[in-house]
Amino acid sequence: MPRTPEQIRKQQIADANNDTTKIKASLPAPTNGSTALAAPDNRSDVQRYIDEIAPASIVGRMVKFSKDGQ
Repeated sequence: MPRTPEQIRKQQIADANNDTTKIKASLPAPTNGSTALAAPDNRSDVQRYIDEIAPASIVGRMVKFSKDGQ
């Protein structure tokens, strides 16, 4: 006898809950303290200032060409 849509849905929910439990069990336990680390900022004061006032969307140095291609 085929299963009803309600039975299928209950089975899918149970499977999802089992998967969630397995995933949560494999994750490390949360800590109460802050463990986030920030990368050191090795830029000079001038570089930081320039980045703050004019963030560059183009990486690298702009190159200009004359009409002759030079």
